[in-house]
Amino acid sequence: MDPNLAALSQVVSDVLGRYDLELTPETRILSVKGWDSVALVKMLLLLESQMGVVFDTYDVANIRTVGDVVKMMEKAQV
Repeated sequence: MDPNLAALSQVVSDVLGRYDLELTPETRILSVKGWDSVALVKMLLLLESQMGVVFDTYDVANIRTVGDVVKMMEKAQV
């Protein structure tokens, strides 16, 4: 599994309290029960803290899938 996808999966599980999720890059975030805008902000703040980066607001506004978040993580690491 891609390390960014693995890190995101752990954060999603921790924030949502759901450890039964099997996320793929194609998973639409609106299809995951409990993954709303507040949960997304919590996840992104946690990822920023763990990675030592700041995500671009434009990228955040365009998140639709798990893959979008992974791409944003990759971009922030450069």
